[in-house]
Amino acid sequence: MEPTLHCGPPAPVCLGDHPDQLLVERLQSDPSRGEIVVFKLAPEVMTMNSFDPSGKLVARVIGLPGDRWREQDGFIFINGEQLDEPYVHPDRRDHETFSGNTISHDNFLVLGDNRLIDFDSRSWGTVPRTNLVGRVIRIYRDP
Repeated sequence: MEPTLHCGPPAPVCLGDHPDQLLVERLQSDPSRGEIVVFKLAPEVMTMNSFDPSGKLVARVIGLPGDRWREQDGFIFINGEQLDEPYVHPDRRDHETFSGNTISHDNFLVLGDNRLIDFDSRSWGTVPRTNLVGRVIRIYRDP
């Protein structure tokens, strides 16, 4: 999620000296496109990469249930329209193309803001509503 959220060292891609702390509000309703959410990964996904043992990850909601999505040359299209994503810096945008598909009922497409390296729905699929923990409502950054 760099540079929106700093992961802190020792990872070479982290911009901050310390990881950001997040205030997360439990979801009372479905998240909106563009919101940053915390969610639980499916157990089979956790074996694909090294994650926090809690199995929780943070990403941005890009696609909602029923949306048709695709990525073309690093740009996301929702229902045929290119998504405006000012939070993805040009030097962190990939140049991939995914045919995408329609997001099923009660599922969400979540992507990181650092598209070059983020491990997100493009790698393992959409997130079921039941796996969403909460929305990030505040980011605390160590001075």
